[in-house]
Amino acid sequence: MMCSNMKKELIFILSVMALCVSCQKNAADDTDGQIYLSAVIENTHSTKSPYSQVSPSQNNILKAAVWASSTDRVYKNKGFNGKTGDGSVAIHTSANFSSNKPQLLSQAVYPKNAAQIYFVGFYPSDVWGVNDDGNKADFTFDGNDDVMFAPQISGAYAQLYENSPTLHFRHLLTWLKVKIVADDESTMKAWGDILSMKITSNNYITVDISKNYVYEDCVEYGNVGTGLLPLYATGSDDVFPPVGGYSMPYKPNVSSPQEVAYVLCAPVIATASAVVNGVDTPTAEYTLHIETSRRKVSLPIDLRINDTSGGYYTGSTRGKYFTLNLTFKMGNTIVVSSKVQDWALGGFGDMSFDE
Repeated sequence: MMCSNMKKELIFILSVMALCVSCQKNAADDTDGQIYLSAVIENTHSTKSPYSQVSPSQNNILKAAVWASSTDRVYKNKGFNGKTGDGSVAIHTSANFSSNKPQLLSQAVYPKNAAQIYFVGFYPSDVWGVNDDGNKADFTFDGNDDVMFAPQISGAYAQLYENSPTLHFRHLLTWLKVKIVADDESTMKAWGDILSMKITSNNYITVDISKNYVYEDCVEYGNVGTGLLPLYATGSDDVFPPVGGYSMPYKPNVSSPQEVAYVLCAPVIATASAVVNGVDTPTAEYTLHIETSRRKVSLPIDLRINDTSGGYYTGSTRGKYFTLNLTFKMGNTIVVSSKVQDWALGGFGDMSFDE
């Protein structure tokens, strides 16, 4: 009888051990299939609303859309997460990157057949549209979105954690910061309060995912609506100026233009000049539309590398931020000095505007 009981206990112990080994094996399999991704951002300059860090942190979490697919350069949203059916992946999900270390993408896994899984990233994480073929993404922005795209990367089952794929986010817009000052109190009163400030800009972006990423070949801009974007109060998502208007600062109360607003708008290709009626004339890259309680003006902005002798800024304004210094003067005149930097400072510019 004792031998029989010992035999039963031995069988029970061996069964428990086998079950534990099986559980450990399944846990290891699940771990092997987990997807870890990290994120970095191209050169940035610090401010509140545009994403301003080179890598995410607990204080600057990057909330991004992440699309995953078993098919190279095709990103349909079918809800396939690698766990069911044939193990294929076709899902649009999101991730909150809080450091520069790889982080778990919990909504999908690598299939065990070791097939490559492809990823692209978008910022902000709001709903991005996709065409029926799954190879073009689109987004409509409102002027306070720092729109970014991370081109395709890939990984596979049993990917080593330390070799986890990294999404490299690239800025797709131009960031304008606006500073203003009036020459004196009389000038401030002559102009009155600022009631509206907008900029002419496209507000719709399309990213072609079907190609190897080259910005000039893969990104297009269009317009939905009025063709105007509002400006926003510095450090917030509130439209500038506020309801009721804004009383501009003036000298000598302040010694220089004060930063009041920003906008993230579509890039343009800046040129030094164009021939108009046989005359080589500086070209304006942007146009600000300013309405005060006493006047309404449209202000062309051309850009220089610096404010004295550096010449005109040329080339794409993508991924650049420009500081526009507006000095209001008597006689419907605004003098502009514009400083451009990478987000990476790119330049300065001076011009006078007469209505």
